[in-house]
Amino acid sequence: MSEEKTESMPESIVENSCTYTENVMGELFGRLMRKRLIGVGLFWFVIVGMFVLLAFKGSSNWMANLSMAIVSVVLIIQLVNLPKKQAKTVTRKYKNLYNCDQEDMSIFYEDHIYATNLSSKAELELTYDKIKCMIKTKNLYAITLKSKSLMLLDRHNFTKGTEEDFLNLMQSKNILIK
Repeated sequence: MSEEKTESMPESIVENSCTYTENVMGELFGRLMRKRLIGVGLFWFVIVGMFVLLAFKGSSNWMANLSMAIVSVVLIIQLVNLPKKQAKTVTRKYKNLYNCDQEDMSIFYEDHIYATNLSSKAELELTYDKIKCMIKTKNLYAITLKSKSLMLLDRHNFTKGTEEDFLNLMQSKNILIK
């Protein structure tokens, strides 16, 4: 009976294993926050410039302006480090819970995707119409779902098929790749 079930199972096209290390999560958060960081960073750059200019233009309150410029520089540094801090927090919470890094196995079939978290044993099965878009980074593919969650794939760890096979599959399903 188990042989019949195995025979009727569709063949997977692509399989991928992704371990959510601190570096992986840092890359993800950095990419997802890039536009926001640029906008806020430019805003703070203008603010710092104004305070520095006022401090050295002979303003009567130059000490306050210089202090505000220093505080603004510290805030910019904190903002730039935010993705790294978030990555560290997320990976630390997961390690505390499961005593290991999160590792997902994603299996892509012609009509659906099956993903499992190898540590928590959580499973997800979805069809391609549930995908909002896919974001490509240096080492990852982040598949954003309409349910506001995401799946990560390691671009260098396809255990069946190739990255090209994966991209062809996603393009055949009309998935927007950013």
